[in-house]
Amino acid sequence: MGMVTLGGQARDLRYPWKTIRRLHAEAGINLLKMEETDFTDPAKMSAIIWAGLLADSPALTVTEVDEWITLGLLKTLAEAVAEAMQAALQGDSPPNP
Repeated sequence: MGMVTLGGQARDLRYPWKTIRRLHAEAGINLLKMEETDFTDPAKMSAIIWAGLLADSPALTVTEVDEWITLGLLKTLAEAVAEAMQAALQGDSPPNP
């Protein structure tokens, strides 16, 4: 999946169906249309990372995620999202608990 280090901890981004639906409902972002997703939009990027972390940290907030993201991490984060989505599309992303 998409491993990243955020908040001083290795974290796994996962995008099972429940997460994809929640992200769409709460932030209006459709990850099934990744080619149309603007990864240069800070609010969208924060929401996408937040959603990918929910499986392991269901109480996590976007505000907490914002505190961990730095400009130097953006490329790594975008690559981790793409990797995690690829895993989800191949059926390798376990569902949220």
